[in-house]
Amino acid sequence: MRAHVGDELIVETTVPVPSRRVGLVIGLKNADGSPPYLVHWVVGDYTSLIFPGPDTRMTVRHKARHGAGRSRLSRTLASGFRSGGATILAA
Repeated sequence: MRAHVGDELIVETTVPVPSRRVGLVIGLKNADGSPPYLVHWVVGDYTSLIFPGPDTRMTVRHKARHGAGRSRLSRTLASGFRSGGATILAA
């Protein structure tokens, strides 16, 4: 799975009870779009780092722009992303 900032991740599980989580990819650790992804979840309004499993699918929300903003964000994630005072990812 390869993602771009702005893509939507949908995680649907059946164990222990059926559930569906929808999130927006807001950051990438790797420039090639491989996991892990920094995702902002719609329900609960929180951000987490995710390695997608087999129950995850992706929807491309808009065409990726390969510009300075993405590389700046990737550099930020590589050095450690901070949210609410907690480090979510550290290289």
